[in-house]
This record gives sequence, C-alpha cells and structure tokens, in this order.
Amino acid sequence: MYRISVILPVYNEEKYIEKCLDTLFVQTKRPLEIIVVDDSTDDTWRILSSYKPSDKKIAYHIFRTEHKGPAPARNLGAKKAKGDILVFVDADMKFHRDYLKYLVAPIEKGRAIATFTKEEYVANPDNVWSRCWSINSYMPIHLRIRPESSDTDTNFRAIRRDVFFNTKGYKDVGYGEDTTVLVQLKGAIAKAAKNAICYHYNPSSLSEVFFSARWVVKGPLVAHTIQSLVIYSFPNSLRKGIRDSLHYKTPAYLLFKIVFDFAFFVGFIERILGRSYVK
Repeated sequence: MYRISVILPVYNEEKYIEKCLDTLFVQTKRPLEIIVVDDSTDDTWRILSSYKPSDKKIAYHIFRTEHKGPAPARNLGAKKAKGDILVFVDADMKFHRDYLKYLVAPIEKGRAIATFTKEEYVANPDNVWSRCWSINSYMPIHLRIRPESSDTDTNFRAIRRDVFFNTKGYKDVGYGEDTTVLVQLKGAIAKAAKNAICYHYNPSSLSEVFFSARWVVKGPLVAHTIQSLVIYSFPNSLRKGIRDSLHYKTPAYLLFKIVFDFAFFVGFIERILGRSYVK
C-alpha cells in the first residue's frame, strides 16, 4: 500500500489557498500528509496557521521559509515528506475528489514511475483577464492542456519517492523548474493518468497578469535574444493587441497584451542583469 505525501509550495496565494486545501482534504484516496511550504509576503501564512483540516487523519504540516522561489520550496517539502509517492501541486489549483486516486493509479500498478494529468481545466474561465490569458496562450478558454498533447512528458505531478531522490531535486532555474527533475535520469518520463481532473486559475487581474508574465520570462523556456526584445516591444504589442482583440471580439485583450508584453520586457531585462529567478 503506497503512502502519499502532497507537497504544496505557496507564494502570495491568499485568494486561493483555502479552496486548494479544502479540495485536498476531501480526496477519496486519503494522503498520508499534506505539506505546505510558504514564503509569502501577504496574508497567506495567517490563513495557513488558522486553517482547520476537515479530515483529522491526514497530517497537516506547514513550514515558513525565506522567499527563494518554487524549486527550493518543493525540495524542502520533499525532504520533510514520509510518503512513498510524492505529489506536487500548486496553491492556485483545486481538485476533483478522485484526483489523487487516478493520478497515482499508474504508479501503484507499476506502469509508471511518475504521472501527470492532461485533464487540467481553467478554474476561472468567466473572468475576462483569464480569457485573455488563454487567448494569448493560443488555448481554448476552458483548457490548460490540450487533449491531443503527448501522453508522456518530463513534467509530472506525482513521482515515486525513490525515483525523486535519485536526482538532486528541482533545479533553481526560474519558470519551468518543474521540468528539471526527470531530465536528470536518462530516458525517464512521466505518463498521463486518465481521469485525474483538476482546475488551475489563470491570472484574474491586470496586476496578476503583470507578475505572472514577468515570472514566465525568468526561466530557460524563453529565448533571451535581441529578437525577443523586439517581439515584446510596445509597437508590436499594440499591433498584436488590436489585431487579436478584433479577431476574438474581446476589447480587453488590447490592454492585456500591452501589460503582458511590458511585464515580459521587464522580466527579460532583469534576467539579462542577473536578477533573481524568484517572482
């Protein structure tokens, strides 16, 4: 019988953290423990400290740490975990009651060393800025992952504990750190778990759009070239914003695109100057 440790890094998620925890504590497949690593500057720590789990049989551990980004937080949570399967989720997510049951099933059956889900939906599709985020990502407004995408990946949500500790854990590379574990093991991949349904919030305000876009560029998944600076320059932002706001009949997209690209530009410059990877 595999024991499950859920690891949850949290940074300034006062809007979502309680709903996230509520949906984790009512899972049909009960985890051994839920480990929260918080490095927030908002009211998140107070919410975590006063939170009352609905299932007392699940251990609830919270740790306060210096703000260094998600990779160190995930690694700290993994070191504290006692489970045979480690599940890494984000604080701006919520989960179907059978999420853990289906997510870990291929691992328990010996069919995978790590799993992820393609059934990840947008939690706030009615929000205009969320819709703009999806448009900008060339995604349907209700989807975070395309159904036709590959059934294998180097990204994962659940992983066997022994496999994880055969690596050095998550590398602190900025956005995209969640792809840095399995690549350390030659040929290792995660497999898609069917029916593991979850919901992920897109940025729901212009300030969230700015900070999320600024974070996205702080990682190896974005090419840091002069061409990128041109692509995200104001004239291009204005041109694309007008074009796509008309095409998708979403006037707010013009303002979204200007804010998004400006944040991208700022994050790009910060990377060039050697600023921190953290948000």
